[in-house]
Amino acid sequence: MKGKFIAVVVAAIFSVALAGSAMAEEINAYMGTSPDNNAKIAKFIKDKTGITVNQTFQSFGEIEARMKAEAPNFNADMVIGCGSSTGFLAKKSGWAVPYVSPAWKGVPDVFLDPQGNWYNIANFSFVLVGNKDRLAKAGYKMPESWKELTDPKWKGEILMPSPLSSGTANMMRFSFLALYGDAEG
Repeated sequence: MKGKFIAVVVAAIFSVALAGSAMAEEINAYMGTSPDNNAKIAKFIKDKTGITVNQTFQSFGEIEARMKAEAPNFNADMVIGCGSSTGFLAKKSGWAVPYVSPAWKGVPDVFLDPQGNWYNIANFSFVLVGNKDRLAKAGYKMPESWKELTDPKWKGEILMPSPLSSGTANMMRFSFLALYGDAEG
C-alpha cells in the first residue's frame, strides 16, 4: 500500500484487517507514542490480527517532516500516534486512505474525521509555566495569555524545544498557527 497512509488508530486496524479476506502478514508503521506504548500497540495488533508491525519510533515533528519528505512514496503503511496536525495534513494532501470504523460509531466528531481519514487517541493541553523568583527579580508578572509572550521583554527568556524534533513543540506550533494564522502565529 505504499503511496498512501492509513492514518488511523489501532481500533480501525482491527476492523480493516478482520473485515478483509486477504490480510497482510506485516506492515511498516511510523509510531509517535512512547517506545513502551508502541511495543504494546504492536503486540496488541499481532495478537488480534496476526499482523506484525515493523515500527519506526519518532516524535510527531519527525513523523510530519518524514511524511513531507517521502510524499507520495512513503516507506510506511501506517502512522500511529502522530498528532492532529499530521492527520489533518494527510487528509488535505490525499495521503490517507479513509476508513469509517464501526467501533467509533457515536464518538463525537472532535475525536475523529467524519470521512475516516484520522482518529484521535489523545488530547493535549498547553499551559504557561514560569519561575516565580526570576519573574519577581525582573519585575514581571506571570503572562496570562500566549499573546503576551510576543512582548519584546520576553526575548531570550522563553525556552521551547524544536518542532522538528519534539512532538509537543510541533503541536504547539500547529496550535498557534491554527489559532492566530500564518503571519501572527
